[in-house]
This record gives sequence, C-alpha cells and structure tokens, in this order.
Amino acid sequence: MTRPQVPSFQTNPGRRGGGSGEPAPHPVPPGASPGTSAPLLLTVEEAARRLGIGRSHLYRYIERGELRSVRLGRCRRVTPEDLVAFIEGLHATSDAV
Repeated sequence: MTRPQVPSFQTNPGRRGGGSGEPAPHPVPPGASPGTSAPLLLTVEEAARRLGIGRSHLYRYIERGELRSVRLGRCRRVTPEDLVAFIEGLHATSDAV
C-alpha cells in the first residue's frame, strides 16, 4: 500500500490568513492605505535610509547641528523638510568650494 502524497509545507491554522491562500484580514495596515499623506516625522533610521548613509553618520550630523531634529521623549525624529534643507546645505557648501 502506498502513502498518499503530502504537500511539502505544513499549514499552520494559527498563522494569519491560515496559510491556505486566502487573503489576510487586513492586507494593508490601518492608516497606510493609498492616498494618505507622508509621515510628518521620520525616525533616524528612516532618514538615514533616505539619505543612503548609516545611522551613526546621521547622529553625527545631528550632534554637530548640521541637521535639525526634534525629541519626542527618548526618541529623536527628523522632518522631511529638514532633510531637504540639509541636502540643500550640502549643495551650497560643495558649490562654494
């Protein structure tokens, strides 16, 4: 007697969506639906990713006063407008040299 074919993956009923191919109850996180505006404040990690630099370098720019940031409790945040101003400042210093 031969064994029946068993799929190579095991379904987990506790997993969101059940793993059987049906869509999850909320495929898009609440508040992230299309048409919403960009966040007002970025984390240091998000700002560094946008600039293509490391987190430590971004903190160094903040400490030197070259990039403005705000503190929310123990967290530090950067506005997208401050990122644009920072980049424009870089352009101004490179054009002056």
